[in-house]
Amino acid sequence: MIACVLVVAHGFFTLFCFSRLEASVWNGLDEMDGKIADALRSLIETGLGDFEPINPIQQAIAHFITQRVNEGPIEARIVEHGQDGKFV
Repeated sequence: MIACVLVVAHGFFTLFCFSRLEASVWNGLDEMDGKIADALRSLIETGLGDFEPINPIQQAIAHFITQRVNEGPIEARIVEHGQDGKFV
């Protein structure tokens, strides 16, 4: 009898805790939404500012990748191996 009462009490306590947690999450999301809106408004009003110049190494890597992409597909080569497991 006491165990049943404790199980029911624990169930109600768990539901109470989850309802409080849900309310806290929703309040946090509303607060975060407001902060994001303020940040976006501030960015639009003040501008994004100056960007730093492109790093020459990054520019060279981007150029290399662009060239490799434009070359087209790479021919695949099938490599077979012998009975002893070594590649022929």
